[in-house]
Amino acid sequence: MTAASVTVKVKEVGEYTITAFVGETCELGMFTVVEYQEEGRYYKVAPDAFEAQMTDNYVLLNVRTQQEYDASAIDGATLIPLGELSSRVGQIAQYDKVIVYCRSGNRSVAASEILLDIGFADVYDLQGGISEWEAYKSE
Repeated sequence: MTAASVTVKVKEVGEYTITAFVGETCELGMFTVVEYQEEGRYYKVAPDAFEAQMTDNYVLLNVRTQQEYDASAIDGATLIPLGELSSRVGQIAQYDKVIVYCRSGNRSVAASEILLDIGFADVYDLQGGISEWEAYKSE
């Protein structure tokens, strides 16, 4: 018999039932979570709440391309294009909080997943990207 391991993510302490299918057989089991380590937290925030997060030990991360950054950027942003984030994450490792944005919000979601998987505790994603930010700032 070959041993296997399974990673299960749960949000709270409690009892859980596992159903596993091996071939055509079904094996049932139970496990109890008595404590867990909280993982990173993801927040998708509107521009006004996004600006309010620019406090304490944070980095404002632009995950767009250099050309997009040159055309417009939020003051103080660090540019690390999404495709380079995994290899350059050491440049932002010292920050407790990452505030991330892109053009419309798609790349920042992908960047947020990478950052949480790496172990960042708090990731704030600008809803609607820099497009929404510029509309908010022009009001």
